[in-house]
Amino acid sequence: MKNLSSVLFVSLLLFTTPPAKADPTPPLASISGSNFLIIQIAIPEVKKNKFDISKYKISVEDRDKSYRVLFSDPHSPHDTVTTDGHLTRLTVWRGSSPNMQEFEVEIDKSTRKVIGLYYER
Repeated sequence: MKNLSSVLFVSLLLFTTPPAKADPTPPLASISGSNFLIIQIAIPEVKKNKFDISKYKISVEDRDKSYRVLFSDPHSPHDTVTTDGHLTRLTVWRGSSPNMQEFEVEIDKSTRKVIGLYYER
């Protein structure tokens, strides 16, 4: 009888406990740690050229021997898709958007050093 009372009490606690509330604040963005580290390498080059990165959409491309960190107009018709955890840009038109100068920073995979900053024309 004592065991039955214990089982009923535990069952009552399990079924009457309110479910955990979902987080009401969804994340603004999600990024892998490795992509974050690659973007960090690109930031000094961006600051040196005095771009306001808060206005850009940032994506990372994984190439054969380098990474490319792309800074694009968030309102331009450039789309990004995820393949195997890497971002790839599909370009609807070539060059910068009419609203802002777009550019990319290329980073060598083996040395993790900036190769160059290139403007989209």
